[in-house]
Amino acid sequence: MRHWPVACSLLACVSRMRPVVRPRPRLRLLASSASVGLPDASALQRSLDTERARMEQALQKLKADNVREVVAELEHDVSQEAFYQQPEAQTRSVLQRLQRLKDSLDAAENWQSLAETAEIALQLGAESQDDAFVQEAVDSVRQLQQQMDAWEVTATLDRPYDAFPARVIIIAGAGGDDAAEWANMLLKMYTRYAERRGWTCTLIDKVDAEVAGTIRSAEIEVHGDFAYGYLQSEHGTHRLVRISPYNGGNKRQTSFAGVEVSPILNEEDISVKGSFVAS
Repeated sequence: MRHWPVACSLLACVSRMRPVVRPRPRLRLLASSASVGLPDASALQRSLDTERARMEQALQKLKADNVREVVAELEHDVSQEAFYQQPEAQTRSVLQRLQRLKDSLDAAENWQSLAETAEIALQLGAESQDDAFVQEAVDSVRQLQQQMDAWEVTATLDRPYDAFPARVIIIAGAGGDDAAEWANMLLKMYTRYAERRGWTCTLIDKVDAEVAGTIRSAEIEVHGDFAYGYLQSEHGTHRLVRISPYNGGNKRQTSFAGVEVSPILNEEDISVKGSFVAS
């Protein structure tokens, strides 16, 4: 059994996969006395102004005009017959980059559409006193908030390999059957997390332990946008402290499992310096 160092953070089946982002203060949408359950128009306008400011900052960072130029160049390259005569890994990498850039442009257009919809609905609601327009404005502002939150998390994933798919290896450490079950819990947790995000998760290898529902080790590949960026913080040793179901004395048991996370690289992404090549 592979031994893992004790230096680790306490983790009790709670995923730490989202990057840590300082929460932004949110203006509360206070209920209007005239319409219970719907926000006050002034509070809703302040919320919309806050999201507009966030959107403008995001658009400045996105540099949509530059992105459109890159998209046009890549689309021209992709349309050439010679493009598909390159190695498959290289063409796949370019196509993935092109799709990410297109998705970012679509997201920017959607932000602006939501902001405009909310603004128009607010004006119509104030003029007609129709709650349906107010509700539409509320829905648009909330969608804009959610999309800006998601974009700000993705914007932190700007390191070299963050956008790559990930390989995750889980190995049961010290703790006997509890550690083997803890490793299986982590495998299920990562698999379900990937499924919820719409990623593709493939089981490459798994070594079962003696007890049903426990494993010695497992390896999975996760393909999806920024899979490595989101999962890299899971690299390390995970510790579980609980009353062991395998201990007849109902004593507390500490179990360990090691998790290795690495990006899945294409051949063209790997370069070896001459000093490392044996002569």
